[in-house]
Amino acid sequence: MGLMTLKAKRISLQNKLISFCSSLLKENFGKGPKNIKVKILEDIIEFNIEGYLVTLEKTLLKDSGDADFVIEIRKKWFKKNKEFIKNQIHNIVGKEVDFVYTSIKPIEDSIKIILIIK
Repeated sequence: MGLMTLKAKRISLQNKLISFCSSLLKENFGKGPKNIKVKILEDIIEFNIEGYLVTLEKTLLKDSGDADFVIEIRKKWFKKNKEFIKNQIHNIVGKEVDFVYTSIKPIEDSIKIILIIK
């Protein structure tokens, strides 16, 4: 496979992953994030999501300054949907997702998700 073909395939996968992530968050939280970047390395897929907070979460942060509640909500949601997400990623990239790591930072309005694939 030529270099351009590999690059085009990687870009196509990135676009599919971005579309999946945006749709999933919009369907479950009522709005999609402002920005999603996806990096694909050999056995790692990294999502950087910005602008994901919904109005209720922004209000909770503003009123209480306590990010822990927002983190807890998002962690519970990720835990509940982890297998679905892993299966959808598998369908997109054609490889099994072995491990999922999430870092949720409400103050920065960002989430990082790292997937190890095999």
